[in-house]
Amino acid sequence: MISTSGFQPGTEPLAMGLPAPMHCLQAFEALGRSGSLVMAAGELRLTPSALSQSLALLEDRLGIQLVRSLTPQLELTAAGERYLGAVQRFFAQVRDGLYEHTAQARARLHVTAPQALSRMWLGPRLAGFLARHPRVDLVLTATDRYASLGAGGVDIALRMAGPEDGERTSIPLWCDDMVAAASPRLAEGTEGWSAARIAAHLPLIDHPVANWAQWLAGSASGGSAGRVVMRCNDLHLAIEAAVQSIGVAIAPKLLIADRVRRGELVVLSTHVLRARTYRAVIAQGQEQRPPVHAFLAWLQEQLPAQS
Repeated sequence: MISTSGFQPGTEPLAMGLPAPMHCLQAFEALGRSGSLVMAAGELRLTPSALSQSLALLEDRLGIQLVRSLTPQLELTAAGERYLGAVQRFFAQVRDGLYEHTAQARARLHVTAPQALSRMWLGPRLAGFLARHPRVDLVLTATDRYASLGAGGVDIALRMAGPEDGERTSIPLWCDDMVAAASPRLAEGTEGWSAARIAAHLPLIDHPVANWAQWLAGSASGGSAGRVVMRCNDLHLAIEAAVQSIGVAIAPKLLIADRVRRGELVVLSTHVLRARTYRAVIAQGQEQRPPVHAFLAWLQEQLPAQS
């Protein structure tokens, strides 16, 4: 017989493995993931005051300060950052267990990817993944910043190369070719032009990820960039500018494949520059989580016809 003497209704013994009521952990996870008191309160359908009280109760039970500042911007302590990761892994395991063994439960998957990849290639194909996995709630964050796994509950980060360490598994996806692309109007009469002639006689669009100096350096004809009419730090914007006949852009072949098929862009030269490898980066040991495994398998299926 298990004695329950000493426990008051509505409280949980620490021996149960939870340091505070579940709603406190939910409040902290939503707060850490969203980075906003107002957004987290709205998600949980609580008032900001009620959410703050749940956080205070969790800190009191733990005896640890988790949050240094709530407003105007959330700032977690070092202990808070570590504990957020533990709480997020706990909730992921609970959701995955239900998802795997019940027909009604849902799983959540948070993917980050560079903006151009998200907008031009991944986004237009996601309907296929969601149709196959209707119980996965997908969160896609388009950002060119290096997003660390666990920050904001990120499960998979799609990156071009990037830092690696022993705590993460890096899965190579594909290597792309950087090509010179222009609108059909701008490309008219350029058939057979060398890379050097293209760079010397056509207006150019430059971008740090795909710039003309790097592309020309590997060409047989050499040459240097001529009249650069536009410089931007957004690859998607550079490609859209090329579609609008502003200039010629260097772009990853995979990302412009749909626009080439639609006749919006033309590849001007056979010369290509090998780009860095795209990778899926996940926390070590997480690749067999049902939603993670499903997304990676689906992603691999999309590549042969595109690469």
